[in-house]
Amino acid sequence: MTVTLPYCVVDVFSRHAFGGNPLAVFNHGPALDTGIMQAIARQMNLSETVFIRPATDASRLAAYRIFTPVTELPIAGHPVIGATAVALAERFGDAWPPTVVVEVPVGPIEMQIEARGEGHHLVWMNQGVPVELTAPISNPKALLRAIGLEPDDVSTELEIAVLSVGVPILIVPLRDEATLDRATPVALPAYFAAHPPVRVVYLVCEASSRADVSARMFGGPALGVDEDPATGVAAGPLAAYLHRAGRLAAHHEVVVSQG
Repeated sequence: MTVTLPYCVVDVFSRHAFGGNPLAVFNHGPALDTGIMQAIARQMNLSETVFIRPATDASRLAAYRIFTPVTELPIAGHPVIGATAVALAERFGDAWPPTVVVEVPVGPIEMQIEARGEGHHLVWMNQGVPVELTAPISNPKALLRAIGLEPDDVSTELEIAVLSVGVPILIVPLRDEATLDRATPVALPAYFAAHPPVRVVYLVCEASSRADVSARMFGGPALGVDEDPATGVAAGPLAAYLHRAGRLAAHHEVVVSQG
């Protein structure tokens, strides 16, 4: 039996086509089993592919299943934002409501929408309060060498930390943009294998000429993404990390340059 599954590709975190982080969104078609969805995501070979399904609560916009090329994620940033934009446009045209709730495996997520005129909207994702893993980072020197760096390359003003809103993010503050740019995940898969459950390293630099913070995200074989051009599920915990360190006031915005 042949099944036709229409989909669209959305460029998230971008003001123009072919920028930001591309996302495949499947918004129609029959319910698929997990193996088929994973095979489709592998074929799409983007950072993530989203399958939109009816929400379990009729008052909510939709439910999402999110896949990288090799695994399903409990939550992710640009897939939730991109899929929400697709679902809103299909249901409401240009007249989007100010808030909606969507479902992902970790639970319901509130989304805020700002109308920007001429049919344009800005979608905000409330990721909740990140959980900080309080155990010390195992062998930080090995971690740094796994990304081609040395201990002197780390910022002396911030600490390495792991925060999570569903996917543990290992935040590594670096001293300058030149250090950030030369980082290379030369041995990161081996480090991930030896130090679960972390599967994402988020390198950040406050001394940024590009935005408030410059960042890079490295994944690995368990995630199926070597480097992500934009990582919303890391940017959210980063804001909490900076606020905790006294670098970002409550209710203020921070602009992250990545990719």
